[in-house]
Amino acid sequence: MGNGSMNCDGIAKNYKKSGGETNKEYLQRIKRDFLNKIFQERHYYKKIEVKFDKNQITVDGKKEVTAFFHVTSSDKNKNKRREVDIERYQKCMLVFAILDNCKSITCTSINVTVDPNYSDRLRIYCSKFRYTIVMKKKNSKYEFITAFPVSKNNEHKF
Repeated sequence: MGNGSMNCDGIAKNYKKSGGETNKEYLQRIKRDFLNKIFQERHYYKKIEVKFDKNQITVDGKKEVTAFFHVTSSDKNKNKRREVDIERYQKCMLVFAILDNCKSITCTSINVTVDPNYSDRLRIYCSKFRYTIVMKKKNSKYEFITAFPVSKNNEHKF
């Protein structure tokens, strides 16, 4: 199970760019930490394991882990393929802070709903960070689908 030591306040502070860090080093640190979380730890929602897609896809000639690529890229321009999105990159570690620490019973910032477009998907929305996690219940586990920041304009949808 996730170690629970990262609360949402701590995670937000830990994933700011540090003084001497280059942009490349900063993004590499986030990627390394995200991949460590999905390959070396187990994460649960309501005591049910959450599985992340660890398969690799090829993006611009480089191999990327599917779950990481989906969380750190967007398709804002619907006519183009997914592209790296810096805001999504900066907030991607919130996935683990929310899954490991935040429960709708004890945290007033968490709202859990059924996805209006897919009835088999659950949306976990954190209003404190305007961040959403989408999962699908599959057999006896949850399958992580994606996670993304929610703009102020779209906050009312969650």
